Amino acid sequence: MFNARANHVFKDKYYIDSILILVTMIWGMKPVVIKIGLFNISAIQYNVWRLIFAAIASWVALLLSGKYVHVMKKDKMKILFVSVCGFFIFQWFYGIGIGKTTAGNASLIMGTIPLTVAIISHIAGIERMNVIKVIGIIISFCGLIVVILGTESTAFADDNILGSAYIFIGAFGYAIYMVFSKPLLKKYPPYQITAYAITITAILVMLFSGFDININAMTPPLVFNLFYTGVFAMYVANYLWTWAIKRSSSTRVSLYNNVTPVFSIIFAALFLRERITIEQFGGIVIIFLGLYISIYRLKKFI
Repeated sequence: MFNARANHVFKDKYYIDSILILVTMIWGMKPVVIKIGLFNISAIQYNVWRLIFAAIASWVALLLSGKYVHVMKKDKMKILFVSVCGFFIFQWFYGIGIGKTTAGNASLIMGTIPLTVAIISHIAGIERMNVIKVIGIIISFCGLIVVILGTESTAFADDNILGSAYIFIGAFGYAIYMVFSKPLLKKYPPYQITAYAITITAILVMLFSGFDININAMTPPLVFNLFYTGVFAMYVANYLWTWAIKRSSSTRVSLYNNVTPVFSIIFAALFLRERITIEQFGGIVIIFLGLYISIYRLKKFI
């Protein structure tokens, strides 16, 4: 009986967080893998192909799961809304903006997602904000700023306002996806919502890119590269992210968004031999402090 209770507590407190840490590790490795993949194919073609890989993987997983639920007529527009105004907006505008501004600016703007999610959720009446959550979000965001300022290159050099605006629109779109997919997940499994979002996004990206698909560029190394960024970083990671939203709160899940740059720094140090600075290490500590305060609420200090 004691063991059963211990396992239940572990899952309640740590299981979801462990899954989210895994997701941020997958996403943290993504920039390194994409940089290698772009040696032989354009950014637009690469994005189209990884979405195709992700869409195929999402439907294979949904069919194998046997968890498909017939979509009610009143929910079709809601699914279309979170897919187009949420997931597609994020993928499209982030993909454009990342090439027009610095990595530091992009990371900083993406760091606003937790606060945006909290505000939208509060206004929509889906999840209510409280003081501790806001404090945790702010501390985590401050940690992200310290990490960015601690990079050896100048993170804010050659700032492009238009690129930053694109990133912000993309970040807002992902916040929309996180908030408004929550009610849908009460009726439909994460497999299904993720499959719809990725497939609709893939179709729209192909249309907007003019079906710019270079099949001749496909080589075994590129296929392996796309398998990671498409199947793992796009599908598996977003499925687990959506799964966590179903079992937790959108605000709590969104806080882990700021952990992704932490693993990007670690993987860059391991594979690209980039040095981790003292400022970056301090920022990493602050990010996790913000997570701890916001998630576990530390009521004894109030």
